[in-house]
Amino acid sequence: MTSYTKNRAAWNRYFAAALNEETRRKLIEEKRHPAEELTPFSPEELREIETAFAKRCKASAKNFTLPASGTNIDFSNVDFEKDAFLDQFLFSRAANFGGATFSSAASSFGGATFSGAASFGGVTFSGLASFDGATFSSVANFGGATFSSVADFGDATFSWGASFEGVTFSGGASFGGATFSGGANFSGATFSGGAIFGGATFSRAASFGGVTFSRGPALRE
Repeated sequence: MTSYTKNRAAWNRYFAAALNEETRRKLIEEKRHPAEELTPFSPEELREIETAFAKRCKASAKNFTLPASGTNIDFSNVDFEKDAFLDQFLFSRAANFGGATFSSAASSFGGATFSGAASFGGVTFSGLASFDGATFSSVANFGGATFSSVADFGDATFSWGASFEGVTFSGGASFGGATFSGGANFSGATFSGGAIFGGATFSRAASFGGVTFSRGPALRE
């Protein structure tokens, strides 16, 4: 098992404690996450994690405590200087990445599950940004975000409202096969590198008012 897989499994098991049984069962049945990664830590395992976390924070000037698994996840205004691979990560509560900067060559949330509201408002992606196959079970807000390279939302599922209002897509943007069950707002967005919407499904109103397509939208892959 790689260090990445271990980190993902530990993250998912920790935040799986905030899931209700119906949601947990559904995620397993849909094969979005393996059952072992949705099994919460035992009290004994949690104590070991808390001890290890406290040791790592000893040298820090700040007094860090392990956040409760049922609290919202806050990465707002964080600068991710290295590649961020969060594929198949579970965000069981609201996740706030508002104002964050991903300055590396690649950032990936492929197959990630956002059970609560997902806020990426004003985020800057300098390199590839992939949300391929990600599931947004609540509101997804990318308003004002900047994608300097390719943005991949292929096969992503947006169960509630999705906002891409005023977003700048400088590289190619793919929403091929994406599902929008709630409203979708692309008003004022700029697509400079071409846009793919082939196979996308819009069940409710979709707004493209004031959108700029420098190369024209592609209806097929």
